[in-house]
Amino acid sequence: MNLDIVLLREKLNEEDDQKVGDLLKYIKCFAPKMDEVRTREAYQVFGSKQRFDYHIKNRNITPVKGENGAKSRMTWSRHDIYNLKRSENAVVKFL
Repeated sequence: MNLDIVLLREKLNEEDDQKVGDLLKYIKCFAPKMDEVRTREAYQVFGSKQRFDYHIKNRNITPVKGENGAKSRMTWSRHDIYNLKRSENAVVKFL
């Protein structure tokens, strides 16, 4: 494959990621209820239960609600999950 095509594809993927990140940021600001997901949905959004639990354990991501009570359901921000996933992918690409 031509190197220019590969670079163009990477550039387009980065721009799409940026647009999705901006959209989620606006949703978080203007419609916070739409941004919140429960833990089971957060696993699906992130893509891996084990990796998400790893980040929870290391406090790389914190719940939006429900951290205090044992019976309260925790909710997570889609925007925060997306940024965490994007950061993890950037580290993997760098290595």
